[in-house]
Amino acid sequence: MNPVYEWFLERSAILQFDGQMIQADADYCAYALTAAYCERTGQSMPNEGYLGRLRPPDRLVWDDAMCSIRVVKPRPDWVIWTSNDKEGV
Repeated sequence: MNPVYEWFLERSAILQFDGQMIQADADYCAYALTAAYCERTGQSMPNEGYLGRLRPPDRLVWDDAMCSIRVVKPRPDWVIWTSNDKEGV
């Protein structure tokens, strides 16, 4: 098994069972955490399989200070919003 995918699965399981999230939300957050992990370690995010299908059109960024996901929109004004914001959703 790909070590990045294994890392993703572990984070998703932790968020789902310890964080009481539904699987879709846990996977969404785990994807952002995995992307941050890949950036820190210099590994590449798998483009195939489940992680490839989860890849959003926007860039997900995990914010440790807020314990939430920030989504960086690929727009000229680079609007950034957190998962807690209701505006811009």
